[in-house]
Amino acid sequence: MADPRIIMVLGALFGFFYAFKIKGTYSRVITWASIVAIGVMLISKVEIAIDGYYLFTIVQIGIIIYTFSDDTFSQLKKTLLVVSAAATLLPMILFLGLNPFFNLAALLCGLIQLSIFVYALIKIVKELKEEMGFLIMLAAFSLTHFLVGILFFAAG
Repeated sequence: MADPRIIMVLGALFGFFYAFKIKGTYSRVITWASIVAIGVMLISKVEIAIDGYYLFTIVQIGIIIYTFSDDTFSQLKKTLLVVSAAATLLPMILFLGLNPFFNLAALLCGLIQLSIFVYALIKIVKELKEEMGFLIMLAAFSLTHFLVGILFFAAG
């Protein structure tokens, strides 16, 4: 199988090009922070790459704060953004805490995140114009962890 990090690179590239279209300050900061976090995660030196995971975890918390700080969001949009961030945040916390259930959480939360992303694309894509950059990166990150989880369980 090809390196699953390619998916994260493609997500970050999409986020990079999409970041120039974003008008909202908070969405722009979250998108650029996600790009930086993914870039740092891809560094081959483990001591530096782990900092990217910490930054990406902070970005997920930032998405949750961003969602609750804007009263103009519909309830559906708030729910999608919070669940998307939480579905990425849970495996990250388990990974950073060296929890043995990380792969299972990555598999399940990746499936949830990808389902939410597909639903958002079908139902409310116009409402998520400002957030699409970091949502694509969340989906790419979750797809990567979902595939790694499948490989882990397939290997036995």
